Amino acid sequence: MIHANGLLIFEVALSYSVQILEEGIIPVNSTDVPIDALVTSSGIIPISPAASERV
Repeated sequence: MIHANGLLIFEVALSYSVQILEEGIIPVNSTDVPIDALVTSSGIIPISPAASERV
């Protein structure tokens, strides 16, 4: 996401590793906010293409 002042902002969320069902599958629902990366005790999971380039 690009902020109004032109800065690139990455939105991240915290999660327990057990909340991730299997490799590459992260449950979401209609109330979830889009994020760029997910941070777990096991590491960082990039979600957006921009995060994938930087992780």
